[in-house]
Amino acid sequence: MQAGEIIEWVAARLGLAASMIPDGGVIVGAAGTEVHGILVTWMATAEVLSKAAGLGCNLVVCHEGFRFEEIPQSPIYRWTAPPAEQPYERPDHPNSVRRRLAEQNNLVVVQIHYGLDRLCIYDDFMPQLGITQVIAGGGYEKVYVLPAPQTADALARHVAGKIGLDCVRLTGDGRKMIARVGNLVGGAALSSNRYWMRKQIEYGAEAIICGESDECAEIFAQEYNGTVLIETSHAASENIGLRRFVRMLKDAYPDLPCEFYDIRRPYHFVCAV
Repeated sequence: MQAGEIIEWVAARLGLAASMIPDGGVIVGAAGTEVHGILVTWMATAEVLSKAAGLGCNLVVCHEGFRFEEIPQSPIYRWTAPPAEQPYERPDHPNSVRRRLAEQNNLVVVQIHYGLDRLCIYDDFMPQLGITQVIAGGGYEKVYVLPAPQTADALARHVAGKIGLDCVRLTGDGRKMIARVGNLVGGAALSSNRYWMRKQIEYGAEAIICGESDECAEIFAQEYNGTVLIETSHAASENIGLRRFVRMLKDAYPDLPCEFYDIRRPYHFVCAV
């Protein structure tokens, strides 16, 4: 197996040509590199790359972007910087460290975002929670009915337990009775993706179980029919589907070592005494 073939493999299972996958691709290394082992992860951090090298996995497949990019802004927002200054990266910048690790260890880094969302990430999230019956919508707009109505607080505790988190964030009235829920796994509940939140609310979702959100999106949900948001973790919610991707690869390539690296939620809560 050559490194670039993994994109074709995912695309074929979606009934697509690899050229139709709208993002990602071979980020570091050559598509024609022969693969000796695969490490799948949510994000190809420096720790992940070192682990891959130690395991002899020369192909790292990540879901999120390999580089941290800076968005262009009007100079008036950066009035303290020289007008002609361009983005730069010091040797200790994460982008520099990651690329250096990948190149020094002859790793190929492939990002597959849309393809893995479609293949396994979106549809694996709710079954992990024991929620399977779709009553409205399709694609990323699905609304599900719970096995039995329960309060938002009870649902949030159930979700935390099923994902293995010590706590989740709840926006809205924890006493509200919930029967219908939306699925905004990963970053689909961020303000930049408001379309899907709006559609799920319009399809009747009383609560939305999501990966990562932000306060603007949370206020939008509260103001739109008092919708409750239960926020888990961008990484933890998507790791569920990524683990299945690893199982799929092991079935397809039984002689090829394939490992999963679990990226955890990068923060914890500290409360005032």
